[in-house]
Amino acid sequence: MVSSGTGDNNSISRIMGYGSTPKHKVISLSEWIQNRNASLLEPKSNTSTPTLPVKQVTQEERELLDDEVNNKEREYDKLIELLEKKITIALKCYSLESDILSQAEELICETIDKYSLRLVGEVLSRIYIHCYDQPTVVAGICSSLERFDAIEVSPWGQSIVLGLINHKSDLVKERVISLIENWGDASLLPALRNIDISSTWMREYINGVIAYLEDKKCTM
Repeated sequence: MVSSGTGDNNSISRIMGYGSTPKHKVISLSEWIQNRNASLLEPKSNTSTPTLPVKQVTQEERELLDDEVNNKEREYDKLIELLEKKITIALKCYSLESDILSQAEELICETIDKYSLRLVGEVLSRIYIHCYDQPTVVAGICSSLERFDAIEVSPWGQSIVLGLINHKSDLVKERVISLIENWGDASLLPALRNIDISSTWMREYINGVIAYLEDKKCTM
């Protein structure tokens, strides 16, 4: 009940207790609003789900956790390096003429089965960077990627393609075009249109792949 007459107009009078001579406590209206707003902002506790006490992490526990994380990272880095060496050696012996599953492709499939396609993506991305000047190796990567769908190897597979599409080697360019055709990935059309080719037969090949992807894009 807001008090009237004498007294502060910006106040609320509340009756405290009962009896012949009631006692009053006058609260500032602005103070009451501030307290009310603060109570609305307080997190509501769910009585049916007790709040668990927050456990303080000691410096020793934090250091042990940091050591464990660092050890896991070192193990992962060593695994990546080992797989990179093994697959690179296999790719150096890669034959583009063979229709059978190559040693490199077998290693890639085994690694996916044991670990993950994502890990293989990291390994192949490193090989592509470190062996960019070795046409047989990077062409072998493109041929190996034909075993997979574009969605499966996205986005790292497309990154490799974009990095190789204007490679100085025609052999690599041919494998890149073949890979794009195999994937049927219309998102790579802009890169394919800008490929730098001097060979007449390869230009005809590219034009055919571009027409195929444009057709596919229109029907989607």
